[in-house]
Amino acid sequence: MFQFRMRIPLISLCVVILIVVCITFHRRRSLFDAQVCLGARKSPTDCLQCLGLPVQSYNYTVTSDEREFPLAYSILVYANPERAARLVAAIYRPHNFYCIHVDRKSSLGIVDLIKLYGQCFDSNVFFVPDEQRTAVRWGYFSVLEPELTCTRLLLQRSGKWKYWINLTGQEFPLRTNRELVLALKALNGTNMVQATYKNRNIQRIPPRSANSQNIVWYKGQVHVAVRREFVDYMLNEDKAIRLLDELKEHESRETSHINPDETFFATLNHNPDSPAFFANKFIPQVEPTAYAAMELWLALKCSYESSHQAPHPTFDQDYYARKPIAWDHL
Repeated sequence: MFQFRMRIPLISLCVVILIVVCITFHRRRSLFDAQVCLGARKSPTDCLQCLGLPVQSYNYTVTSDEREFPLAYSILVYANPERAARLVAAIYRPHNFYCIHVDRKSSLGIVDLIKLYGQCFDSNVFFVPDEQRTAVRWGYFSVLEPELTCTRLLLQRSGKWKYWINLTGQEFPLRTNRELVLALKALNGTNMVQATYKNRNIQRIPPRSANSQNIVWYKGQVHVAVRREFVDYMLNEDKAIRLLDELKEHESRETSHINPDETFFATLNHNPDSPAFFANKFIPQVEPTAYAAMELWLALKCSYESSHQAPHPTFDQDYYARKPIAWDHL
């Protein structure tokens, strides 16, 4: 009996050692596989496919219009690094710029994985440095802060890009890059910023007594497509900085969230003095087949553009030229 009892801890120890050895071997094998994929990649999609992601191969041709009209993106990621990588693959062009912010609350495994996927792309895809990452809390200023961080980095990264588009890892493009460029050009140099005055939530905007600039507050959507000049204005002009400060002060006085990201862009764009391209909230567990179908549809449109040297027949550039904002220069 005594010998049997002695064997139990010994067997348990052997099992633990075996598990550790297996995990170590798996990690080293995974690291080896990743190094092979990164070293042998022919394109970002080839690299991601080698790493095991079911990514479409986008057969695109970059036109002179696209090359002369580079875009800048910020992408906020909290979870699901696979989806974020598939998004970047769908919108990637070598002349554009992509800033990825990974939530400070994200696990180390998520951070490591999204950075591994990021190595499949060139240096125009980059990450917010760890010391500048924000722990995002929905409905509070911390949602807006990563956008501001990315825009600063994007301005520093290149002086060539024309428009900034903000996304999260849960979006997917409805338009090819060529269609986006043609649509933005048709806007006649204006910004895509939705805003409403009537349906504002009064609790979410600073009271009149705290309004030092006589600003009319608007509510709008979180996602925008705005000119480079607007980005420079919102980061550096005193009026924009004071508007941010008033939102921060109002948040500190309130007991609930004020959603400043839904107020800041709309208010800044629709007040004097300031100079529907994506489908939203694609959660991996919800309709994964639909996501794959949209990837295929986008890939088919890219292929059509390459072979026909023209946008897909489903794209109507005049739709954007007819929008009121294109005439009003908002």
